[in-house]
Amino acid sequence: MSDDLISAAQIAEWRQKALNNQLSSDELRAFVIHCREGRVAAARTSAKSRAAKAPIDMAGLMDEIDNI
Repeated sequence: MSDDLISAAQIAEWRQKALNNQLSSDELRAFVIHCREGRVAAARTSAKSRAAKAPIDMAGLMDEIDNI
């Protein structure tokens, strides 16, 4: 079974247990960690994208040219 299917099955199990008020603290902790893993990777990618699209600092470039 692939990791995606295992994750989907595990999430479905956690969801069902939460709906039935049977989710333990350890399972809740595992769920939160699982969900955050994807968000950390997305945040990292987003930060790289923003840095690549940063506007050019024209004042800094002009200062560098003046100091040559």
